[in-house]
Amino acid sequence: MTKPGESKDNSLEGRKIVLDLGHGGKDAGAVGVGGVLEKNLLLDTGLVVADKLKDAGAKVILTREKDHYLTLEERVEISKKHNPDAFVSLHYDSFYDSTVSGTTVFYHRDGELAESMKLALDDDPSIKSRGAKKALYKVLTNTKSPSVLLELGFITNPSELEIIQSESYHKEVAEAIKNGLLKYFD
Repeated sequence: MTKPGESKDNSLEGRKIVLDLGHGGKDAGAVGVGGVLEKNLLLDTGLVVADKLKDAGAKVILTREKDHYLTLEERVEISKKHNPDAFVSLHYDSFYDSTVSGTTVFYHRDGELAESMKLALDDDPSIKSRGAKKALYKVLTNTKSPSVLLELGFITNPSELEIIQSESYHKEVAEAIKNGLLKYFD
């Protein structure tokens, strides 16, 4: 029996996904509890996600595979060059109030992809969902492909940071992203 959000063959065969690991190089992104840098945490998470998508048959194009700086325009150009079936940008969130928590799915045009991702992330009991929201982020507004920007938790929330730094959370996120894409393409 297939789980909700999974296709019968559980495959992304023939699908091309641009996986954008936010920040990098001189752009550290958010700084979390204890000085944890978003750019480093994104590499840890993103490489696990990339492997999960490849294992499901997808061709994955990473915007970065190491601590390297890219402009927003360069990220958009990578997407335009490869014309993927989906563009998924990964981030971690921050806020001055350390009690704020949760994952958020941002989209510009493609609410259907956003809803599929939100539902898949909702299946993860580790961190609550803050829902899907429309946004004008450049990587969403300037890409031609269906696109989402995922905020995978708050690195300024001490208890949430402990969760999102774990290998098990990276695997949960990877599974959720895979399932969200399967549901969208189904």
